Amino acid sequence: MTSFVRTSFASLSTTCAFAALLALGACGGDDPVVVADAAVDAAIDAPVDAPPLVCNPPTMNCGGMCVNTNTSIDFCGNCNTQCQAGQLCTTGNCACPTTDVATSFTGGLGIGLQATLQLNTNTLSGNALLIGVDPTMTTENMAYVFSEQNLGTLPNVGYGINLQVMGTSSITVDAAYAAIEGSVTFTKVCPDTSGGGGIPNGGVMGTLTNVKFAAVDGLLSGTPTIVQGGCTLPMTGTYASISFSLGNVNCSSAAQ
Repeated sequence: MTSFVRTSFASLSTTCAFAALLALGACGGDDPVVVADAAVDAAIDAPVDAPPLVCNPPTMNCGGMCVNTNTSIDFCGNCNTQCQAGQLCTTGNCACPTTDVATSFTGGLGIGLQATLQLNTNTLSGNALLIGVDPTMTTENMAYVFSEQNLGTLPNVGYGINLQVMGTSSITVDAAYAAIEGSVTFTKVCPDTSGGGGIPNGGVMGTLTNVKFAAVDGLLSGTPTIVQGGCTLPMTGTYASISFSLGNVNCSSAAQ
């Protein structure tokens, strides 16, 4: 969907060498002369390395970080397994999601990310319906048809699992999906008029019909691509109808 946004490590050990003091008899005298080895003294005074990172189960030390390999999509089951886009990591195994998309979404907000792009989401944290529109170019009460060929073209609809929105420059998601079948009809499109200086006040209302979502890479980068042989929602068939009312839909009409 259009943007709405292992290192190896070694444990080093320090060894301290100790040398016996060498006593030499001075010419014509009985007192010993003590000579210290400068290299040994420097080694003793050198700083000691920090202790190695200790991670308690179910976490593992992956690249210098304690990671829960039971749930991490980047380190699933071990430090070398990354789940395919669209999959989740459950008890250390990568698999397609087993939960279905809800039939109704309300709440959230519409964030104006660019002059011609608005991201509408029902939540800032959790599973979310994501709708990208250009309010100035979207016609109300008109059906927009989804296909693999127009993937990424506005308006578009996606579904994000474990979405986290922390400002317009920090949006992450564990598993991303884009609508590739069916259609969307907007009954209301309200542009964000906050200008980025306040709480976003855009929103959309409408219905998805006979829609199917496919796992994609790059949903938040603006260049989504379908994962061949990847997960779909639902696993078979389509969702007959999904209604949505996201953000502020109290405007008189879309800005056109």
